[in-house]
Amino acid sequence: MVRFELKKIFAKSSNKIALIILLVAIVVISYFAIGSIEYVDSSGNSHTGITAYNRLKEVKNEWKGNITESVLQEVLEENNKIKSSEEYLSKNDTENNIAYSRGQGFSDIKDMINRSFCDFQEYDYYRVDTVTPTELGNFYSNRIDNLKKWLSSDYPEEAAFFSGKSPKSSTCYDTFTVAEKRK
Repeated sequence: MVRFELKKIFAKSSNKIALIILLVAIVVISYFAIGSIEYVDSSGNSHTGITAYNRLKEVKNEWKGNITESVLQEVLEENNKIKSSEEYLSKNDTENNIAYSRGQGFSDIKDMINRSFCDFQEYDYYRVDTVTPTELGNFYSNRIDNLKKWLSSDYPEEAAFFSGKSPKSSTCYDTFTVAEKRK
């Protein structure tokens, strides 16, 4: 039965051409997606492609795990060490890349800190540089507050659901009913 349906699809030359165009588009998009990944090694050289992806994954796996306050403190300390290093303060691009390479492993955590300590719908790449160790205690409460602001801006029903104030927040099925009501 499946063979017959496939035979019907491939009987027309327009379907064959459409399939070839689709495959070419997938290959081109995949090539550009893989090529956009960049990794900077410890000597300041940039690498792209699959090898960059694998090396970046190894470096990021060193920071894998739960994000506790001690992990946030460690990220802040490492970031401050990098900021005060000679390579970071240098005018030489290669030395700047060496400093950048030291922070690639925890760049996602830095991004989370930046988003947590910025206002709703704002982003400051350098906010992590001014966060104090005492402020890190507010990391999760800031994230929750930003989420509530985001949800209450356009989606009050979803905000009530995710904050646990909705009677429908007891099952996964209810998330679909909330979305259906919006339609």
